[in-house]
Amino acid sequence: MATATAAAAAAETLYASHYNGSVYALSLQNTSLSVTAELRTCGSMPSWLTLDARTETLYCADESGSLAQGTNGSLTALSVNPLAEMVKTETLPGGVASLIYDDRIAIAHYEGSAVSTFSLPLLPSSSSYQSFTYELATPLFDPVRQDAPHPHDVLFDPSGEFLLVPDLGADVIHLFRRAEERLEACPDLPVRRGDGPRHATFSRGYLYVSNELGRTVSVYAVHYGDCLSIQLIQEITPYPTALPSGATPAEIRAREGKIYVSIRSDAAFASMDSIVTLSGDDRGLLSFTAMTSSGGTVPRTFDINKEGNLLAVGNQASSCVAILERNVQTGELGDVLASIQVGPEGVAGTSTGLSSVIWGINKI
Repeated sequence: MATATAAAAAAETLYASHYNGSVYALSLQNTSLSVTAELRTCGSMPSWLTLDARTETLYCADESGSLAQGTNGSLTALSVNPLAEMVKTETLPGGVASLIYDDRIAIAHYEGSAVSTFSLPLLPSSSSYQSFTYELATPLFDPVRQDAPHPHDVLFDPSGEFLLVPDLGADVIHLFRRAEERLEACPDLPVRRGDGPRHATFSRGYLYVSNELGRTVSVYAVHYGDCLSIQLIQEITPYPTALPSGATPAEIRAREGKIYVSIRSDAAFASMDSIVTLSGDDRGLLSFTAMTSSGGTVPRTFDINKEGNLLAVGNQASSCVAILERNVQTGELGDVLASIQVGPEGVAGTSTGLSSVIWGINKI
């Protein structure tokens, strides 16, 4: 892992959000990770950060709000140098993931059972450019977690033509086609009953979905037409054995044929949880490769830097940001290079603690 360690010598910036109502800037210098700024912003439950590198603007989705209570969430635009709030506007409740494309930002609303888009740059008077709200006639496989549609992620396919939204509550992937400046809804893509799709990623033309309720990763062949269609070709437990009781997959990301999955609450490394590495073959099928400590507990999110030599983990319950080395040739994850507690610790299974971490703009 000497290459990764050497490359880490240049200072890099990261940003983290915390359910305590703060957004943080962090700096990684060699093996030293420090908090350089904290800002109270982004409503009462900052949940997800997205960086627009073109404008050096950080967007923060707020998970607060409730359809039942008629309260909303928010979307906040932040400058990054220095870290400061610029604009905040109301959104549907429960924003948990977002994605920037062209001059738009798309948001998945878990509690709001919806997908919305906003035009950028954000203004105090901004309202949603488009919104799509979903309903369930009856609860699905899990009556507690699938009592309503719960969109949990937003991502584009490799062509950039189709937007996909895994819906944990409805056991579907909502699909949109880009049509000039608007999104047009395509038929939903069904998944296996009880899977509860949480997050997804593409690699080498295949779609990989982490299923929170099914505690698996699904592999889909992708077929193109006026809209996408998908065909399930594998459902694999992302673990060397059966997952421990209470452990669930969360974030999933791909890089150079490797698929990485965070496993929450498996306590596999002296009470710390895991990042699992899976390898894909030419047919897209996965096999277990390795398991690495996440450097904390309940790894809700993680992000790989542009160079591919570092992986930052946002451990929610321990409120710890941990930096793992990554070999750019083999994809192997190494030891924890640096870590730091960011904000107060959370409690597993609740909306407390660290909520997200992303890499910033490395100008060095």
